[in-house]
Amino acid sequence: MRAGRVPVLVIDDERDILEMVSFALPHEDFEVATALGGAAAIEAASARRFAIAVTDLKMPGMDGLTTIRALKRIDADLEIVVATGYGTVETALECLREGAFDYIHKPFEIGELVLVLERALAQRALARVEELHAASVELIARPPRQRVLQLAALHGPRVVTAELCAVMVGDELVRSTVNGPTDDELRAHAACRAEPLRTTRLEGETDFAALLVVPLTPSPGALVLLRRAPFADSDAQRAAVLAALVGLALT
Repeated sequence: MRAGRVPVLVIDDERDILEMVSFALPHEDFEVATALGGAAAIEAASARRFAIAVTDLKMPGMDGLTTIRALKRIDADLEIVVATGYGTVETALECLREGAFDYIHKPFEIGELVLVLERALAQRALARVEELHAASVELIARPPRQRVLQLAALHGPRVVTAELCAVMVGDELVRSTVNGPTDDELRAHAACRAEPLRTTRLEGETDFAALLVVPLTPSPGALVLLRRAPFADSDAQRAAVLAALVGLALT
């Protein structure tokens, strides 16, 4: 069972298609945002994080291939599905080489799209596991303390799929991005929680809806992760494994 609907960005230059997909997909546990063309998609993806994007291939102005390249620069972990019409399969294959997950022929049934999206989610879950394995290989080698903190901040957002990850040990704090709460606010989040916490709303916080804090046992300290969508049990489990690896590397 998922924690909330999966955020999907649908990109097309035809309003009818956007309306059809945005009406049908929410019934399949997807939260749909739409973008009328590539430029609007870049703006949307810069403002929030999506799990999957579905983009038309032939669009005026910024075409699908250019849109994919731009989206991947914003979020390399974004899974992208290309919607292609007759005669554009070769270009669709070029999109796959640029990092798209798969393509679907237009016109498509919603059931077909859902199956492709489910496969993209499975690929995304596998990537999280692979990222955790990569983190474990580096942390088990017990690098210097500062490098351990940097690795935690680097791998945290990908292991858990979060917009921000900070690791705090004593007064020392390393974060994955300068955006979001201040260092003092992150320290307060880390210091006031002895056990992992998940919440759907943060008091006084406008950019993030969910907070996850995980102690770095056996070392004193904590991982602090924030994102705009609720955290699932699987997110908390992966975060706990990463926190344990970081804690051991610091001992």
